[in-house]
Amino acid sequence: MNILINFLNPEIMKLYNHDVNTLEGYKRQHILELTKVCYILTSSSIRGRTYGFDRKIIMPVTYFGEIEWIDEYLCEIECLIDKNIICYTSSTPDVEERIELKKKEYRDNCIMLRRYDRFDFSLINKINYQPKSIYSAGKVITEKWKESIEAEEKFWVNIISRNDIHKIDAIEKILYRIPESIDGKALIYDFMRPAIPLQMDKREEAVLGLRLSEYYLMSFFYEFDCRIITNTKFGMLDCSGKYLGRCTISYEYIYQSLSNLKLQFLLDLSLKELTQKMDKYFVEFQIIMDFIVNEYDNPSMETSLKWKTISNIINKRNFFGGDSIQCAANAIRKVLLSSDFSRRQTMNKKNVMFQLFGIKNSFEDHSVNTIADSDNSKRIIISTEQKEQAIAKLSTLSSLIEMDTNVSNEDVKIAKAYIDTLKKELDKSDSSKTQIDSVLKAMQNINTIVGFGKIVSELIAVFT
Repeated sequence: MNILINFLNPEIMKLYNHDVNTLEGYKRQHILELTKVCYILTSSSIRGRTYGFDRKIIMPVTYFGEIEWIDEYLCEIECLIDKNIICYTSSTPDVEERIELKKKEYRDNCIMLRRYDRFDFSLINKINYQPKSIYSAGKVITEKWKESIEAEEKFWVNIISRNDIHKIDAIEKILYRIPESIDGKALIYDFMRPAIPLQMDKREEAVLGLRLSEYYLMSFFYEFDCRIITNTKFGMLDCSGKYLGRCTISYEYIYQSLSNLKLQFLLDLSLKELTQKMDKYFVEFQIIMDFIVNEYDNPSMETSLKWKTISNIINKRNFFGGDSIQCAANAIRKVLLSSDFSRRQTMNKKNVMFQLFGIKNSFEDHSVNTIADSDNSKRIIISTEQKEQAIAKLSTLSSLIEMDTNVSNEDVKIAKAYIDTLKKELDKSDSSKTQIDSVLKAMQNINTIVGFGKIVSELIAVFT
């Protein structure tokens, strides 16, 4: 997955009442924390492969001129730069040409002009360049702007009708031409708002600023199939998100997900320590983040149940042992590979009962025959197909009981021992009815623990 750093964009941060160039203390720490989240997200294999590269954190080259403390930030993320995780993007590989263009676009903003005059080209020497040659920000902003005018969106209709309803056509033509009318200046709120010949209240002006920044972000989504981090301590940072769809992912959601997996400590590590962890457990990180992202993209009635089940498995860490990252990945894998989740997308006692009914039905087929032994005791003959079905169902039942929150670790071990014994009996060339009975009755003895006594009794009745 590719991630675009949006939390360093001066224009976007300003919309949420933050000056990126005056951030200090805990706010700077949150910038670093968001960068760690970006890095962890790059381990996900979901999306980000459309244009032949993936697992990158993308920074527009303009950040290197617009952020006064960018050199300090680059020092803090040096380990990501060394691993080629960070890349800068521009419409041209000639950075000097790009900066000269930005100077023209910001010629009426003396502060930005001064920052671009001090642009340190040495900062990008160690950072990979990623071309942005298909969807320029200016082109996308212009297209989306004109589409909103042509579609007579309610936003514009309300503003125009409140100003002068008798000149709607004339006003719409003026609005339509505004991107060209500002004479090559940057297509941002500060330059476009003065060109709009309409009165707007503060809310409408705020929406205008958000829309322009949203169009800007869309140019990166189109080009790189990337995502941005939203719902941060700085605010949503999604610029209203009307057109962004699945191009966002919530910081709060990621943090809560890591907490549920007992992995929130990852965000407290230094970036160097985090890179070492991800190098060591790359496969586990991909399993974890693919699950987190997929559940974020496709929430369902079963999502909370999956999380609850995974948390319960992690709390029984003696089943897995080892590192907490491996434990979390194993828990996720266990739930996702569960035949019950893959078929029914649920995990509860009702479904465990279905599994037991399935075992019962496996023995009710007419092809099951009984024959007399030399000592006249009954023995049971089970077809190979029935054996395989029954053993598979017992394996699933074992997993389901293990995941049941109401069953203690010790009781799980007892139940699994009985199930394993029954599986061994079924695996024999011919299975003694008496032996199977004894195992089923032993399972019935723990019905107060797992709550399946009635169903087990019916299973026993099949063989009597």
